[in-house]
Amino acid sequence: MDAKRRGTGGGLKEDGKTRRVGWVTCAEQRRPTDLERDFLNANRKGMRTSLQLPELDRRSLLFFIVPQAGILVRETSRFRTELKVNHWPCIISGDFNFAPDDAAYSLLVGDTLLPEQEQRLLSSYVVHFSVDPTVPRAVTAALEEGGEEAVDPDRVITSARAATPADGLLSPTELIEFFSRIPRLRSTYDFGLSKVKDLAGLQTFGSRVALGPSRRGSYEPAYTSYTHYWKTVLDYVFVMDPVDRRSDVIALLSLHRTADLEPGLPQKGVCSSDHISLAAELCCERTRES
Repeated sequence: MDAKRRGTGGGLKEDGKTRRVGWVTCAEQRRPTDLERDFLNANRKGMRTSLQLPELDRRSLLFFIVPQAGILVRETSRFRTELKVNHWPCIISGDFNFAPDDAAYSLLVGDTLLPEQEQRLLSSYVVHFSVDPTVPRAVTAALEEGGEEAVDPDRVITSARAATPADGLLSPTELIEFFSRIPRLRSTYDFGLSKVKDLAGLQTFGSRVALGPSRRGSYEPAYTSYTHYWKTVLDYVFVMDPVDRRSDVIALLSLHRTADLEPGLPQKGVCSSDHISLAAELCCERTRES
């Protein structure tokens, strides 16, 4: 096929016809504004997964903590509006570093925060020694003995102190207000698998974690990352629907059976990564109101 780009963010041209196939996007590569820099630096003090790298636009791999996930959605929506392609869907996918029962997932898909989610969120508000040099650098006993494999660095927070109001981190109430002003995302696997009458014995996240009947996320895969340290769901294919259309799932890449992932990934003959692949085929139809 002789496919060529047409214009800014254009479609694919084949046989003289321009085919609009949607828009797959990640964060726009640009320097942050002063407001965004202050926002990111404030949250760099406080969220455990943001301690490793300094600024959102300088990362080759984004660790999607709660406010950064919101910024990504806001900027994707703004970028779509600037290009005057609000009739296009936006696909936001990858390793988000949170599970379906996490506060970040609930805020992205429009669910209310549960008390236990707020508590977990507050407990993750810390200030790392790289931001506050007065914080003592801790060395765990396992590391002193050379036992790096015994400690999961993503679960054990060291060299940090608890955040205080003076550190300026957004409260759960402020985060809820921020997410209420940006478009909601839908997970293709969650709403796609929810329509399947018979999953043929395949487990979903809701099969092993009770989320409640009204909560989104139950139909995510049971696992998308299955390693020595953790076995959880971290990866998603989210869609931001066009303003006048609603997307529907036509097909999904089949899930792995949990037994096939043992004793962990990567594994020869099963998966070369510690994350499994996800794929979705979508179509968009105009809403009745439009």
